Amino acid sequence: LIKTHEDVTDQRQTEARIAHMAYHDGLTDLPNRAAFLQALTQMIEACQNTVEQFAVLSVDLDGLKEINDVFGHAVGDKLLIEVGRRIENAAQGAVVSRISGDEFGLIIDGPQPASALGLADDVARALGEGFTIGGKTMRIGVTTGVAMFPDNGADAASLLANAGAALFRAKAKMRGS
Repeated sequence: LIKTHEDVTDQRQTEARIAHMAYHDGLTDLPNRAAFLQALTQMIEACQNTVEQFAVLSVDLDGLKEINDVFGHAVGDKLLIEVGRRIENAAQGAVVSRISGDEFGLIIDGPQPASALGLADDVARALGEGFTIGGKTMRIGVTTGVAMFPDNGADAASLLANAGAALFRAKAKMRGS
């Protein structure tokens, strides 16, 4: 009879880190686009054949490029971390993800469009307070596009595309709207 024991603690921790990295943004540690699409798909499945509503918000920062140009990318990265934290605090339980460079995706349930508009206002207010990073004071704006389930799409790709199109129209009309 031979008995062996192997400590797999390090292996389990490594697997957990890899799984976390696969679904989280490396800078902000918010869920990434893949995690956002997964949450969106789950929300659609939960709300199909019901009267439940939810909205997808596409939130884009106005002025990040200029901050990167003037203060450098290290300051821009610190700003993105703080922006992610503020959006998460303002969202009060809504799904928050960093979709791409300066774009964040949010999912909020409840009566629409009131819940989505309230969340967009809360996020704008939270980011409108200005930031102090490395002794430098800066301000950024935010523009938001909204798509509602089921009116603006019945699948994840359509909802995200329509929120992006609404964001594009909002930016063309007036940044900060």
